[in-house]
Amino acid sequence: VGEDDKIIIEKQLMEDFKSDYLD
Repeated sequence: VGEDDKIIIEKQLMEDFKSDYLD
């Protein structure tokens, strides 16, 4: 649970960061 959730959260944060940064 921990590792998979961590990876999913980090992926989501990266997606949000990229969209915010590029816009």
